[in-house]
Amino acid sequence: MNIKAKAGLTAATLAAATAFIVSWEGNKMKPYKDMAGIDTACAGVTKGIDFSKIYTAKECAEMNATQIQIHAQEVLACVKRDVTQDEQVALVSLAYNAGSSAICKSTLMRKLNANESYCDEYLRWNLVNGKPVRGLTNRRTAERALCIRGTQQ
Repeated sequence: MNIKAKAGLTAATLAAATAFIVSWEGNKMKPYKDMAGIDTACAGVTKGIDFSKIYTAKECAEMNATQIQIHAQEVLACVKRDVTQDEQVALVSLAYNAGSSAICKSTLMRKLNANESYCDEYLRWNLVNGKPVRGLTNRRTAERALCIRGTQQ
């Protein structure tokens, strides 16, 4: 199914992106510092984290949904051509993890918008502090697979 990314985020795409992201991030109620030293809780939420509390499942679900939707709207606003739901989910996952602004300025986005082969670009986003991280490599491989599946639809 082709969905015009710049036309808006569908509920189905948001649900698919949320499920994909939570499967990789987990859902940790107790705040922690991630590998890069960033305050984090729930499924990778990094905004407004309060280390004096333990979040409830409901609070995490709301925080996750809000942050995933924000990242989705930001990154999909940079897409200038039709993309499938699978492509959108892969983009939202990458933007949620690496930052929408960075993805919008990336070679990946340039290639996508130029209608060039771009799925292999996901594999370049596996570093923390300049070093490859196995978990990120695995996640990027999964995002790349979604991208490839999406481009073949």
